[in-house]
Amino acid sequence: MFRDWLRDLRLAARSLARAPGFTLAAVAALALGLGAATALFAVVNAVLLHPLPLPQARQLVEIGEFAPGAPSPMGANGGSGELGLSASLAQIYSERNRSFSALGIWSVFSDVISGGGRPPERARTFAVTSGVLRAFAVPPLAGRWLTPGDEQPHAQPAAMLGYGFWRRRFGGDRAVVGQMLMVNGAPRLVVGIMPRGFSIPGGLEPELILPLQLDPATLTLGDFEFSGVARLRPGVSRAAATNDLQRLLPVWLRSYPGTPEAKPRALARWRIAPLVRPLSQVVIGGARGKLWAAMGASALLLLLACANVLNLFFVRAEARRQDFAIRVALGATSARAARGIVLEGLLVALAAGACALALARAGIALLQRLAPAGVPRLHEARIGGAAWAFAAAAALLAGLAVSALPALRVAGERLGTDRAATAGRESQRARSGLVVAQVALALVLVLGAGLLVRSVAALRSVAPGFSDPASLQTFRVTMPVSEPISLPGLIDRIVAIPGVESAAFASGLPMQGYGGDWRQAFPQSRPELAGANAPERFFVTVSPGFFHAAGTPLIAGRELTWEDIAQRRPFALVSTNLARQWWGSPQAALGQQLRASDDPDWDQVIGVVADVHFNGVDQPAPAAIYEPPVGLHAATFIVRSPRAGTAALLAQLRRAVASADASLPIYSNSTMEAIYANSISLPSFLMLVMALTAGLALALGVVGVYAVVACAVAERRREIAIRMALGASAQQVRRFFVGGALRLGLAGAGLGLGAAALLARAFASLLFGVSPFDLGTYALAAAALLLAVAAASYFPACRASAIAPVEALSSE
Repeated sequence: MFRDWLRDLRLAARSLARAPGFTLAAVAALALGLGAATALFAVVNAVLLHPLPLPQARQLVEIGEFAPGAPSPMGANGGSGELGLSASLAQIYSERNRSFSALGIWSVFSDVISGGGRPPERARTFAVTSGVLRAFAVPPLAGRWLTPGDEQPHAQPAAMLGYGFWRRRFGGDRAVVGQMLMVNGAPRLVVGIMPRGFSIPGGLEPELILPLQLDPATLTLGDFEFSGVARLRPGVSRAAATNDLQRLLPVWLRSYPGTPEAKPRALARWRIAPLVRPLSQVVIGGARGKLWAAMGASALLLLLACANVLNLFFVRAEARRQDFAIRVALGATSARAARGIVLEGLLVALAAGACALALARAGIALLQRLAPAGVPRLHEARIGGAAWAFAAAAALLAGLAVSALPALRVAGERLGTDRAATAGRESQRARSGLVVAQVALALVLVLGAGLLVRSVAALRSVAPGFSDPASLQTFRVTMPVSEPISLPGLIDRIVAIPGVESAAFASGLPMQGYGGDWRQAFPQSRPELAGANAPERFFVTVSPGFFHAAGTPLIAGRELTWEDIAQRRPFALVSTNLARQWWGSPQAALGQQLRASDDPDWDQVIGVVADVHFNGVDQPAPAAIYEPPVGLHAATFIVRSPRAGTAALLAQLRRAVASADASLPIYSNSTMEAIYANSISLPSFLMLVMALTAGLALALGVVGVYAVVACAVAERRREIAIRMALGASAQQVRRFFVGGALRLGLAGAGLGLGAAALLARAFASLLFGVSPFDLGTYALAAAALLLAVAAASYFPACRASAIAPVEALSSE
């Protein structure tokens, strides 16, 4: 039996070698489908299946709170209701829980590192409790972890270094452990260095890790500003951990004093409940649905490729009927002939799998180059053992899928009998059915790509609240508290730089994720909104000239001036949506009075500006109140210049800031164009992946239609010659074949439109500003596909119309 199988395998290899056109076409089609699927699997494996490169990562959970009764926008009235942890609540959880082996909290800061004969620089700092490091369980590269003793208020200040920061600033010298490091002008003892690849959830690599020093005697109920992480004990479920934390909430409310914003009675109305979810879910964030959609698209592409190759195998089996009949006449069985077809399919799949691995490597490199920064761990996607196993399994299944049906047809026929006409009709119906399936699959992918193109176009059409982002250079500065610098003087130095048209600053810029502050506020004309009923609004601190520099349209009134600030005039500006909510129109807002609930003074509205999408163009613009810069310690500067983004301008900006304070570094420098592009990069990335997949699907569908019509022309050459001899014109022959292909295309389009409608609701979460049932996109995709079908069938139809009847019938 082994010799028979080996002989059949050699025969299959020789048979494929004698048909190089068929073999290359089949291998190429399968390699495209397998390569796309393998590349996306490697990405999904790295990002979704193993997003946390940490020991026993499945036991890691994020700890937060859910408060549906909290004031808007935190509560159900204007947001998700999710809160972070307060330091006091984390203290209770850490000391009294029964579910976690480690629990800690952290917060992100930015500190100035100086000394050692090197210029000062801004470092991304993570202030953590020791429970965070114990939960992650990643041993330090050198030195030790931070300990609970480091968290005591009067302990010697300690610090750990992130790997990248240690290599960049200290050249990888391990002797830095035990030395003193100047952080914000105060010395700290370096106690350890974290290894390469260590990052806090969200993909951020800490440059500096400091102990979070909290005095239990000063803790209160409020300030839900910390992120929490914990490691579940073995055998403890998330539901059990949630119940465990739930029982501690009353203990927390009794143990700490309240604040004006967070009194025990008010907190009870918030209906706070623990939120325990897998840390991997937090890391993946919005990339999950988009990557699964891309993986599904690659699976559809692989199915389409298999249908294409299956069609080729049907054509090849039909063409070899006489060869099979001769082999049966010489003593072979139909099953032996069928086995040869299966072996050919497996050999084609093996060759396609080998090519697919090379294509997958190139595809991963392309995805890593085009992907946004918001896709965690994408840079770690590679063709490893899991991808090899996936490619091998997919190739094996594909090889069986493309050869099993032709093999069963051959095995079930009485080879050697005169059934050519019937078999031909059956084969033609099977091939036509496969074309219908290919058109349907291609249409689903083309529709998905079309909807995503419309979605990204809708995102780009949203006015973000600033103009000409390529000309806007941004950077951030933290001002010293002890010796404040002259902000008007710094603005004058920046404007004096050649090519700078205007400059200003704010507590934060759109789409950067910081700089705003939600506070309760109400207008004087609406006293019923005062007190606990006051809605929360988004407060932003801006300098004079900010809206002019950013290109934010001024709808009514005027901007702040430096004279207003010098005279301490109680002025403010509001967004257009807030003006309409409270006073009906932007013009009616001018001169009105408003104040924050925690501020005894009223502010007069002197201007109304266009709505600004601070959280991204896919999120509604918050109702904002813009205040003058009083007591601002960190600011993001915006500089309008045609030289934005150049190293020369950035160097001049550094010198301008240094002229105000030589120890003041700038950081987070970027252009608004880059910030804006990053805010829509994830949907743009998915659109690109789907567009590439749809393009490949369309190409495979066209090839499938072309192959079926070409085979029909070859099989019906005698019939065509007779028709033309009896008077049929070349145009009628072309119309006959193109019309037949279009009928198959219409059937496939109908099937594809139905499948797309069934999948539309699952796809809706990936779209913005466009319905998943958008009739225009459906019609355009179907028309484009039918046009491609007509084009694919036209060329073999032209060959059919060029047949000379005398030559075609001369052998009869």
